[in-house]
Amino acid sequence: HDDKLNIIYYDNGAELISDQGYLGARHEFTTWNHSTLSHNLVLIDGQPQRRTGAELLSFSSGEVFQTALGESKTVYPDATRYERSVSLVDHGPGKRYVVDVFRVTGGKTHDFVIHGAGKDFVAPQGDWKPFEGAVATDTAGAKWLRSQQIAASDADAVAQWSEAGKGVTVHVLGQAGTKLLHLTAPGLRN
Repeated sequence: HDDKLNIIYYDNGAELISDQGYLGARHEFTTWNHSTLSHNLVLIDGQPQRRTGAELLSFSSGEVFQTALGESKTVYPDATRYERSVSLVDHGPGKRYVVDVFRVTGGKTHDFVIHGAGKDFVAPQGDWKPFEGAVATDTAGAKWLRSQQIAASDADAVAQWSEAGKGVTVHVLGQAGTKLLHLTAPGLRN
């Protein structure tokens, strides 16, 4: 389905960056689970990804540092570059972190979408307000959104998901003109 260059992060016995998984065709959330917006990736111009392939360009594995680089050249018609580099830095249990770099060229808007797992969520600091605009097309997954909030931020943003003493903190580097979106959608794991 529409999830090229999606990632899942599992550490310390828990799925921390979540993917809804593959449910049977008769499950009520199947359409949401197959949508682009339900995955951890970059959404271009609010559109769903094309059903096309992706390629693993390189993989490097070491004792402390592991990196994978992939691309999908035809996933969006207006994208001339759609590439992701993910590096895991391992300093032992509780001391691991991921460096995730997406490089995208083409289209007008690039929305980095991330789904943390856990019942407790702390949104990045900001002046959050209800957002009534279109985040994405319905075919990209927008019709499944239950609530939408927006905040402007040029600074780095930090979001946290946790449950039962396990969690993940996501740091996103700031950039002028950035708009943060806090969206609520169906979840099968909390």
